[in-house]
This record gives sequence, C-alpha cells and structure tokens, in this order.
Amino acid sequence: MAETNTSRGYSYLSSSADSYTIARRPPDLADYFDIMRRHLHWIIGPAFLGLVAAVVVAFLWPDTYVSEATIRIVPPQVPQNLIPTAMASQMGERINAIQQQVLSRDGLEEIIRSNNLYPDDVKRMPMADVVDKMRAKINVRQFGAVASGNRQGAIAYQINFAYQDKYAAQKVVRNIVDKFIRLTNQGQFDRASSTTQFLVDQVTDAKRELDRIEEELTRFRLANQGRLPDQTDANLTQLRLYQSNLDSLNERISRMGQEKIFLESQLSTLKDQAGRTKRPDVAIQARVKNERLAQQEREIAQTKASLSGLLERYTDSHPDVKRLKGQIEVLEKLRNEALAEEMQREAEEAKTRASSPAPASEVDPMLERQISDIEAKINLLVMAIDRDTKQQNVIQQQINGVSARVESRPLIEQEFIRLSRDYALAKSRYDDLSQRRSTSEMMTDLENRKQSELLEMLDQPSLPQKPTDPNRLVIVGAGLGLGLFAGLCLVGVREVKDGSLKNLKDVRLYSNMAVLGSIPLLESDLVVRRKRRLIFLAWTTALLLGMGAMSGAMYYYYFIARR
Repeated sequence: MAETNTSRGYSYLSSSADSYTIARRPPDLADYFDIMRRHLHWIIGPAFLGLVAAVVVAFLWPDTYVSEATIRIVPPQVPQNLIPTAMASQMGERINAIQQQVLSRDGLEEIIRSNNLYPDDVKRMPMADVVDKMRAKINVRQFGAVASGNRQGAIAYQINFAYQDKYAAQKVVRNIVDKFIRLTNQGQFDRASSTTQFLVDQVTDAKRELDRIEEELTRFRLANQGRLPDQTDANLTQLRLYQSNLDSLNERISRMGQEKIFLESQLSTLKDQAGRTKRPDVAIQARVKNERLAQQEREIAQTKASLSGLLERYTDSHPDVKRLKGQIEVLEKLRNEALAEEMQREAEEAKTRASSPAPASEVDPMLERQISDIEAKINLLVMAIDRDTKQQNVIQQQINGVSARVESRPLIEQEFIRLSRDYALAKSRYDDLSQRRSTSEMMTDLENRKQSELLEMLDQPSLPQKPTDPNRLVIVGAGLGLGLFAGLCLVGVREVKDGSLKNLKDVRLYSNMAVLGSIPLLESDLVVRRKRRLIFLAWTTALLLGMGAMSGAMYYYYFIARR
C-alpha cells in the first residue's frame, strides 16, 4: 500500500520494494542554466530555422505599393442667395452612385485589361474573382472639409489602390479619379440640362392650359355680362336707381293726373256756366263724371305708391307685388273707359252746339277763352301722361331685366367660381413653373461656365516610394521568436521525458543520503571526437544552407523582383 513522505520539504510516493517513484524537485535558477547548457543545440536550431524561414518568406513576399489621390467637391462660385443650387446637397449621393458605377465589374475589367493587371491571376482564375480581388484593393474614403486658398472648405474623398507595381498603382488611381471627375461633372451637366428641358416642356403645357381656361373665362364673361358675381353690387345700385326713377315717374303721373282732373273739373264748371240756362242736366252729369274720374285717379296714385314701397323690399315675382300690379291695371282700365266716355260726351255736345249754336249775345267771350285755355292745358297733360307712361313701361322692363339678372346670380356664380378657381390654379402653376425654369436655366448656364458645384482633383495620384506591405522586420522578428519558442518547447518536452539524475541534488533527493563524491562519465576520445565532428558538420551544413536560402531570397528581391 502506497504512502506519502514529505520529509525535508520534498514529496514522494513509496510503494512496494519492486517499484519506487520520487517526484521531481522544483528547479532553481542553476537548474535552468544547466538545462540550457545541455540542450543548447535544441534551442539554437529551431530559432535559426525560424529565422531562415522568416527571411525567405519576407523577401519572397512581393511588395505592395499604395498610390492615393484626393478629390474634393468645390462649392459654387456664385452665392446661393443669388442663385440657389438645388443639387448641391445631392453631390455626396451622386458620388456614391458613381462609385458603384466606377467599381462595377465592367469598369474594373476594362481597367484590368487596359493596364495588364494581375496577369497570372487572369490566366488561372475567373475574371469575376480577379475583379473582386481588385475591388478589395480599392478604397474610397470620405474625410472632413479641406480648404484651399481663399475658397471655403469642401468635402473631400481619398482614393487609393494597392498593387505590386507602383507605376501601375499610380496609373490605376489616375484612371479611377478621371472617371470620377468626368462622370460626376458630365452627369451634373446632363442632369441640369434635362431638368431645364423638362421644365420648359412643363411651362409650355401650363401656358397652353392657362390660355384655354382664360379664353373660356372670357367667353363666359361676355355671355353673362351683367350677371356675374362681381357685378352684383352694380346691378343692385342700378336696380335702386331704376326704382327711384320709376317712383318719380309714378309720382309725376299721379300729380299730373290730379292736375288733369282738377282742370277737367274747372272745365266742366265753366261749361256748366256757359250752358246752364240751356242744358242744366248736362252740366250736372258732367260734374258727376268729373268727380268719379278724380276718385279713380286718387285710387290709382295710392295703389302705385304702395307698389313702389313693396318693390323696394321685394322683387316682381312676389305675390303682393303681382296683386298690386293687377289692381293698378284694373283701375287704369276703368279710368281710361271713363275718360273715353267723357271725351265721347264732349264730342257729342260739341256737335250739338255746332248744329244749334246759341246766339252770340248769350256766350261770354272771356268764359270761352278760359275754356279754351283749360282744354289746351288738359291736352298737354294728357300728352305728358302718355309720354311718362311709356317711359314708365320702359323703366319697368329695365327693372325686370335687372331683377332677372340678380335672381340668376346663384347659378352663374357657381360656374364663375369654378372657372375662376381653375384659372387661379393654372396661373399659380404657370408662375411656379416659370420661376423654376428660370432658376434651372441659370443653373445650366453656371454648369456651362464651370462656376457651379464641381468635383476637382486636390492631390495628384502619388507615386509610392516605399512599399506598405510586407513589413519585413516584423516578419523576421516573428519568425525568430516563433523558432526560439519552438526550441524552448522542444527542450521542455525532452526534459520532461528524461528521468535520469542530472546532478548531485537529484542524487541526494533520490537516496536521501549524504554524497561523499562523484565519478564523471568516462567516454572514449574517438567517440567524443566523432560526435563533435558530426555536430560541427551538421551545424556547418545548416548554416550554409540557411545563409544560402536567405542570400538567394535577398538577391531575388533586390536584383530581380525590384527591376
């Protein structure tokens, strides 16, 4: 049965007499130096091999040169408050779109064939893979505003390309930059020109539509002259004027009618005086007739006054207005019949007096003269009443026409509002498009003068003097470090597998007894010399091969690859 012994600070396992195993003691600094001395070749060998491999890889690795150029967006030379540039804010987006076009498969394939890039890859790889490889080596990067001279800062883009040939890298960057500038500036000019042409066509269509609506509105105005909504106030004013004239005529007709009745009454009285002795019944009858005519004239005047009051508030279609007009017509008809009977009676009396004239001594000349004057006045009043009645009819027709125009205003107003709205919209659209066309034409003129926002080259494509890849010092250092680490690992593995006693410390630990002396390992001189020769031969061969490999890699790099 095994047991553990921890005497003197060491731990070991004890078992039966047939087997005895002791744990290794912790090594100290002297032990590490002793291990390095005993396994020096196993440390130097892998380190040298790693150095040789790193040098060969570093110098056989082809150089990679990066050529770069800088382009920037130049702000327009004309202030934007004078001519606004609507496309200025879209320059970055257009450059991104052009970047996709330049870095497309067709564009890069053209550059590869024209510059004979990647000849080995083209022979053994599909063109799509070669294009992807080249695209990965191209970098377009945007950075902050760059100021130049008196111009304000602008957004700049840096374009670089990594390739084994520095001259080819510079040429490729130049081609890419030229494409960027050409496509951007030409695209901007084409965009401005197409925008201007589009706006010109839109303005032409808008002008044609505006002329059509304006002509339609003009025809509508001419066809509905006097009934338009904007003429309502004028119609109402004219209607009030006609009504006022009609009222004046009615008042004057009424006044003349009353005067005519009065004169007829005087005439009847005078005639009664003249024929009272001969025909008293006729005088009485004439006086009754005159009173009846005067009553009819007063009724007509009162009814017309009431009608004038109603016309100020209502139109001709109102029931009360129609009723009063009917009464006036009936009263006037009765008056006219009475006047006709009176005139017929006077005519018969005149015939009677002519057939049996009275003696001259019975007629008063002054009375005859008064009768003649009154009859003349009555005739004048009749003529004036007829004239004013005709004028009254004309004014009434005019009032009816204006009232009809006012009443038809809602229907006309609806159509007029529609036409006016269409005209206003067409006019607004035409003015807006005309302003935009003017702005676009100025922008196109700026493009022609090269005074608008442009893309220009700020830094020419550089010719790289030193390669960016590979970093040979890093590769050589990494190879040497990996070789040294591999050697140390091999030494550690060998040391772990070696279970022999290396020094007196191990003997003391193993035997747990004091050591009085030690006998060194005795070998034959011939064996020792042979072993040394083999070691020397091996190291010499390794050194020669390593130095040759490193020298060959350096020669290839400096005298073949860099030509």
